Amino acid sequence: LLGNLGTYPYGGGYQHDLTQDAELRFSYRTGWPISQFSDSYTITDANRFYHVASVYQRVDSLTIIKLYVDGLLVDSSVFAEPIHYSSTDKFYLGTNIDGRASGSFAVRELPGILDEIRISR
Repeated sequence: LLGNLGTYPYGGGYQHDLTQDAELRFSYRTGWPISQFSDSYTITDANRFYHVASVYQRVDSLTIIKLYVDGLLVDSSVFAEPIHYSSTDKFYLGTNIDGRASGSFAVRELPGILDEIRISR
């Protein structure tokens, strides 16, 4: 859905993604080539609007990722590693670094509409 992942395996960054099984999750890279993933939330109804938000916090030596859907907390995951920022000079909406044209192998484009996006510090 959105993210700033750098080139694998050395790039860092994060992303919100929607898997081919309609599972929403937040993932980030902690260094070569390790990634951390929140628990997935299954999107059950097609053709409707979902409000999706995630919160990334460093508290002491822990990373806390909270995933919200329609204002409800659906996952809170705790990890030891922070987001690794290396080669993250681009930001992607509706696709990711591996984005391909519709109809090609392993399509990585969102088959929907991103209506409103806000990124806050």
